[in-house]
Amino acid sequence: MTRRWVLAIGAWMGLGLATGWNSGCRTDFECSPGAESCECLAGGGCDAGLTCLSNQCVVVGSETSDASSESTSTSESTSTSTSGDGDGDGDGDGDGDGDGDGDGDACGDTVLDPGEECDGTPACTDCTLDNFDCNPLNDAGCPEGYACSYTGMDPGLFRCDLRTGQGVLGEPCNDFFDDEACASGFKCEDSFYTSACDSGFCCTPWCDAQDPTATCETMGDVCRGFWLSNPAEPGLDHLGTCTAP
Repeated sequence: MTRRWVLAIGAWMGLGLATGWNSGCRTDFECSPGAESCECLAGGGCDAGLTCLSNQCVVVGSETSDASSESTSTSESTSTSTSGDGDGDGDGDGDGDGDGDGDGDACGDTVLDPGEECDGTPACTDCTLDNFDCNPLNDAGCPEGYACSYTGMDPGLFRCDLRTGQGVLGEPCNDFFDDEACASGFKCEDSFYTSACDSGFCCTPWCDAQDPTATCETMGDVCRGFWLSNPAEPGLDHLGTCTAP
């Protein structure tokens, strides 16, 4: 082969390389989290100038952003309706890195929050009691203005009543089933069991008998289990009242 042919072939190959010949997709390319068009960083972060939408870092206003807006809006509305990462374990570790940097799960943290009928107790599904209509510890399960009262009657043993009285600690009520005469959070109790009154019946607080930090306002009273024996249905096993030991 003459030198002229060698030079011609070399020039042809150089031209091909310069114009993109052999320029297919790189198989060694790695998408760095946080970079444009790559997945978002842990916790939903992206590089400067980028926004995390549908777990992809995009430039706001780009076609990708516009195409993702509807699904992202739906996702955001769903995520804000529940607290934490929604797995019920209470850690709020939304990105799964183990540092618990989320805002926590209200349901599943074993703490009875307002609006929760139960949390971590037996017969409790999604922080709702399986066997009772409401919880007198916080009136969860009752409409606004109503309170959870003990009726002593099946079904349910408890019901939501519109309180006609606002009796607090030591104030009189009629009988063991007259919780309606007491303010929310109080039980009409026999004076034989409580130091809050000397005779008859009076209002005494409900309490959590399984809470080691539970205290009672009346000197000498302690938080004791409400049930003389196991309740007919599990779910409020921890329920107690402030009574004499």
